[in-house]
Amino acid sequence: MDLQKLGRIALQDEDHQMRLNSVVHPYIYDLIDEEFEKISIKNEHSMFVVDGALIYESGYDQHLDYVIVITALMKNRMERAMYRGLLTRQEILQRIKLQWSEEEKTGLADFVVHNDSTEENLQKEITDIYKRIV
Repeated sequence: MDLQKLGRIALQDEDHQMRLNSVVHPYIYDLIDEEFEKISIKNEHSMFVVDGALIYESGYDQHLDYVIVITALMKNRMERAMYRGLLTRQEILQRIKLQWSEEEKTGLADFVVHNDSTEENLQKEITDIYKRIV
């Protein structure tokens, strides 16, 4: 399957995105649940992390104990996405447009991490949150 082509078609507008998400998200959530069960049975880890751009949009936040939103200035987000080289600037902007705003997400988040500084500062923020959770 050509994921880049699928992404270009599915993420061209809200209707296409919703149609794709209605097919893909249940499958993804089942996989997450299966992995969580495997990890829980082993009882070797103090935390299970789910990373996703559409946690709130999909309603999956209702299945999580905590939500951590990582924010960055738009300039930095664009630079990082362009550096990966997988999408055009227009495709990146379109995907951002289809997501909830950072203001909406940070208003609901249990924790907010600002990723506009050094990697050392980012690591410190994440470590502080980890200590508060566990």
